[in-house]
Amino acid sequence: MSTLSVFELQAELSSAISCTHSGWLVHLLREGLRQVSELVEATGYDQGAVFWPLGILRNGGILAARREGADIYYHIVNPKITEGCNLMRQVLAEQASQQSQISRQMDERFR
Repeated sequence: MSTLSVFELQAELSSAISCTHSGWLVHLLREGLRQVSELVEATGYDQGAVFWPLGILRNGGILAARREGADIYYHIVNPKITEGCNLMRQVLAEQASQQSQISRQMDERFR
C-alpha cells in the first residue's frame, strides 16, 4: 500500500465522522451497544436523522449492527475510534482555553 493510499483511507475515515450527527452518535456509542430507539431518544432527532449517519458510519467500518427481532443495535467496531474522538475534543478544549486567555489579555491591555 502506498503512503498516499494510507492518507486517502485516513481521509475517508475522518469524513465518516465529520458530520455533527455522526460525531454525536460515536460519542453516545462509546459505552457500548445501543438500540436505535435509545439513540433517537438521546439525540432528540427523528429516526431518519439517526439512520442516515448510522449508515455512513457503518459503511465506513466504524460501526457494526446487530439485529434482534425488530430491534437493531449498534456498537463501535474498534475502541480506538473513541480514543481518537476524545483526543480531538481535548485539542478543541485546549484551543478554546488559549483563545479565552488571548481575549482576556487583549481586554486587559486595551482597556
